Amino acid sequence: MNRLKLLTGILVVACVVFLGIVSVGFMRAETPPHAAALTGTVSSQAEGPMEGVLVGAKKAGSPMATWVVSDAQGHYSFPPDRIQPGKYAISIRAVGYELPVTSVEVSSWPTQLDLQLAKITSVNKLGTQLTNDEWRMSVPGTQQEKAALGCSTCHTLQKIMFSRFNEDEMVAVLQRMATHTNNSSPMHPWVRPTPAPEPTPRMIAQAKYLASINLSAQDTFFFH
Repeated sequence: MNRLKLLTGILVVACVVFLGIVSVGFMRAETPPHAAALTGTVSSQAEGPMEGVLVGAKKAGSPMATWVVSDAQGHYSFPPDRIQPGKYAISIRAVGYELPVTSVEVSSWPTQLDLQLAKITSVNKLGTQLTNDEWRMSVPGTQQEKAALGCSTCHTLQKIMFSRFNEDEMVAVLQRMATHTNNSSPMHPWVRPTPAPEPTPRMIAQAKYLASINLSAQDTFFFH
């Protein structure tokens, strides 16, 4: 009888331990402690999974976006401490590619969202994605000529490249720019209390080069 009671007691304890383990397992399955809040794969028809794509998520009503980068398999992942439940607008940064308008509703459960990028075929649309350094590397001209593109403290080079000023008009622009201080911007120009300088041979050469690579004589850009 004592052995039967002992055996019964052992079985009861074993069942309690087993049920506790199963219960903990279910709890972990229901609330993964380290699961990504938002994850997926970035790919395109041209390249398949894409590495190095910047993926941004901006919550509705927030002025800030959180960015991550895709790995060698095209996988991206937002950690749960950076993405809270809510609706997010998704954007990407990958020169030569674009993402259709995309949004996603993130819940407390991990959300999967694969991103399919489309290759840009318009040269002018590609120009809207280029940074200042990428513009300098892409436009034709010698290094001496490209020194005219050093003016990007107050504004981006897109402002120059998408302009339609011819050579004479560009000279006037350079004269006016010479009167602006270094902390000027298109929204807040600060002008020195001095008259615009007379055009110099260097200024005229700069204007000629800038007019040869902007949209004053053609409707598209010619990249290297």
